[in-house]
Amino acid sequence: MRMLEAKYLGLYKQVEAVCVERLSGKYGVTEYITHMENAGNEKARVPGWDVAYKKLKHLRWIRTKIAHETGDSECSKEDYRDLKAFQKLLKRKKDPLSLLQQVKSGKKVKMPRGALGQKQSGGAAKVLVGVLVVAVLAVAAFLLFKFLR
Repeated sequence: MRMLEAKYLGLYKQVEAVCVERLSGKYGVTEYITHMENAGNEKARVPGWDVAYKKLKHLRWIRTKIAHETGDSECSKEDYRDLKAFQKLLKRKKDPLSLLQQVKSGKKVKMPRGALGQKQSGGAAKVLVGVLVVAVLAVAAFLLFKFLR
């Protein structure tokens, strides 16, 4: 088992425990997903609901692959980050089911910072800026070499 997979399973167990406690059940993340599947029409008023639902199903699938199969689990750093983000949302009561409760009580909710499926700010932009800087430097070096000859 790779180090990332071991860290993922450890974090998953923590998330599982919070879900068991929060839902007063015994099936943790699976029960959380079931509650999401059985939510009423108000779920449409919770920003990011569908993305979070799909992400949670994926995160549970990764956990199952690590626990029950040999070979590559396909667990990535992004999966670990998503699971960590979900844990933070649970702790802050900004997870989809908590937001659904707020909607049902008449509150208006918005997408929380760090929501599941939310694009991480700057990741792709930083790579693009880096590529552009290298390209500009390469062109400048070429022109400088050409004119100094």
